[in-house]
Amino acid sequence: GVLSQRPRLGLALGYVARTLVFRNGPGDVERALAYGREAWPLLRRQSRATWLLEVMGIAHARRGAPNVAARLIGHAQAARAQDGEVDVPFRRRMVNVVLEELRVVHEPSQVEGWCAAGAALSDDEAASLAFGSATPIHGRQSHDALPAAQASSTH
Repeated sequence: GVLSQRPRLGLALGYVARTLVFRNGPGDVERALAYGREAWPLLRRQSRATWLLEVMGIAHARRGAPNVAARLIGHAQAARAQDGEVDVPFRRRMVNVVLEELRVVHEPSQVEGWCAAGAALSDDEAASLAFGSATPIHGRQSHDALPAAQASSTH
């Protein structure tokens, strides 16, 4: 039935969002946030889907929102540890690159503080943080904060 298709649709939308974040072309980050926002409620019914929040953290780093990025990454890492979930190597590498970039621009203690604040968020609070400022899929293009070379260097 239609209801059984909703998680599959959510997963497909989440994978499109992830692909856009990793591709990091003009406008990709804003589109990724919009697809992620559409995917979240569909995925949330089936699983915790913290991988999507972590990918949205990478997107926020690229759009120049370091505090949002670090809080979402911190939330996802804490949730994964709590659930005993295994991290995916390519996503872990990307997250490490993002965190290192943030530590270059901001005091490492500030970045760690943002991550710790994110670890204290509920999933719904983290989702609100992730998707509250996303624009529609056909919305404006953004200037991405991290260069595309950063993304391709982790593959």
